[in-house]
Amino acid sequence: MSVLNGDVMRSELLRFKWVTGLLTLAHVMTLVFLNRLADMQQQTYPVDRLFMLTYMAVAFLWAIFQIGSYRKASKWLWLLHRPVPHHTMFASMVAVAAINLLICVFVPMLATLLVLDFGSDRLIDAHRYGMPVHGWVLALSAWLAGVCAVLSVRPTAAVVLIVPIWLMWSFAHSASVLFTEVLGMLVLLAIASTQFKPNRDEHVRSNALVVLTALPLQMGLYFVLVIAAIGYEFLMMFAGTHPLNMPVPPRGGYTEAVRQEPAELLSGLLAASKDERAAVWAEQMPLLTPQSISTRMRSYPVRHQAYQERIVQWEDSKQRIEWTFSHDDMMFHGRDVRSGASKGVWGVKGFADPTPFAQVPTPFDGQYLLTPRVIYQIDLAQQRTLEQVRLADDEVFIAAPLTFGEQVLAVTSQGMRLFGPDRATYDQTAGTVRQLSERQVWRIPGVPFVQAMGQTQGAGSLSRLDAAELVDGWLIGLTFGGYYNGESIRQILLHVDAQGAVQVLAERALQNDFPVWYETVAWWLSPVHFAVRHAPVVLLDNGIVQGASVWGTPDAAQLTRALVLNAASVLLALWWMRRTALQARRKLLWLVMTALGGLPALLSLLLIEKRLPKPSQAGAVAGVPA
Repeated sequence: MSVLNGDVMRSELLRFKWVTGLLTLAHVMTLVFLNRLADMQQQTYPVDRLFMLTYMAVAFLWAIFQIGSYRKASKWLWLLHRPVPHHTMFASMVAVAAINLLICVFVPMLATLLVLDFGSDRLIDAHRYGMPVHGWVLALSAWLAGVCAVLSVRPTAAVVLIVPIWLMWSFAHSASVLFTEVLGMLVLLAIASTQFKPNRDEHVRSNALVVLTALPLQMGLYFVLVIAAIGYEFLMMFAGTHPLNMPVPPRGGYTEAVRQEPAELLSGLLAASKDERAAVWAEQMPLLTPQSISTRMRSYPVRHQAYQERIVQWEDSKQRIEWTFSHDDMMFHGRDVRSGASKGVWGVKGFADPTPFAQVPTPFDGQYLLTPRVIYQIDLAQQRTLEQVRLADDEVFIAAPLTFGEQVLAVTSQGMRLFGPDRATYDQTAGTVRQLSERQVWRIPGVPFVQAMGQTQGAGSLSRLDAAELVDGWLIGLTFGGYYNGESIRQILLHVDAQGAVQVLAERALQNDFPVWYETVAWWLSPVHFAVRHAPVVLLDNGIVQGASVWGTPDAAQLTRALVLNAASVLLALWWMRRTALQARRKLLWLVMTALGGLPALLSLLLIEKRLPKPSQAGAVAGVPA
């Protein structure tokens, strides 16, 4: 017997032919209009994800209408109570949805890519052809989530829609992200198939099906709880106490520190120093030109990543050429910004060089290209790329370097490195981009650089670096910590003399602008779901600089909160299951899930399992006086 029913498919396709046609037309017109306005294939992840969310919203509502129209008892009888297996009916409905979404989502996106690729000079990388597949898979996932919402005993099952959205939130290779998205779709397909049954109110009997249904639901509930916790910040906004919205942030807090100009921050640290030279340097500060850089650089671009975190592009303003990086041949492709004409390629050694870059570079400061271990400098006068710095294999840049004239100050996972023009070739390279050589390596005395930032936190806790060049050395201000991680926030002021010797001048602690319990709520709410949430980011290659961990770095307070909440959830589950008809094995299964998953697991228990009516209600139903 065929898995699909041709009559049902034909009927459903005809039923929605006008909807499919109108949505396809609207999609095509939108893509044409937007591609006329901008190069939509060179946009960052918010744009691509907005498109995906739009497809998912439409598909979800489509499922609500399509399956919801059969939800009435009489129509449900008409749909399922016929001599056709209900799994055949379900497969036919899914196949119709897949066809409709293929026409509405996949075909317009693919057609647009083909027209741009073969009918224009725009750069279209191969991984962009994966976007129609992403859109189709995510839309079908949303349709299945809509089916779950309609057919579930409780409409709150719609929170499983968060699962495909969560899987989309990655900067990994397009194929890797697609793999996780397909896995998410298959899970939703399995859940929806269990709910597509003649008796929608029938209790789930299989423990395996309960686990299959509960786990995605728990992930959705976990995200709902985390999002609900953000409501605390809205209350702060209403009260006018949110540190990011206050014209004058809390004194001594992190927000105040990040808003300070480099000279202001360094002067504040000098004021906290007991060094006798601090007053003199504070007087000199208005004459200096200190610079600052945020070191919250989380990741480097990954080749063929599905959703681009940043556009790898720079412009030769003199010749009006825009150079855009191609993930296919790992070279920059030039385009005249006035005519759109192609202007050749730019390889690792410069213009017209066919040598590809080993990794996707990140442009910074208008003349440099940064990869995890190499800094290149663009020499427009000679149309070449000069490799300026190459780190060892066990060291990476954790931020874009600062430039002071011809000097470059780089922050790496091992310390700070100062580079300057090579003295041996200085006189012979006048008027050109000079080759840099390492002048000094700065480390905090007695402590390896990474350990100084928190051995368990890694280099990621360094959030800002401020530097000012003195006549005979440097002043370096380091700010550690940030928002939403519960880290202790502190600042260190260093002095580096002309010989590269480092001395700590001052160290002070800053206040967390949010309560620590709130900053760490995503962890202690459910450590297991926190780990699952971060697993796609950590386990897949997202180009993370370093220091990523699935489990995070909880302290004793976080562990205590998590244990208390999980224990309370287990007790509540025990109390709630007293008035259910669940077998002992099913109750044990729920207790294990609640002990591991905490509050989200408890909520999933309340949504999936049914309680027996109270004796008084049962008596009333049976016509017996209470």
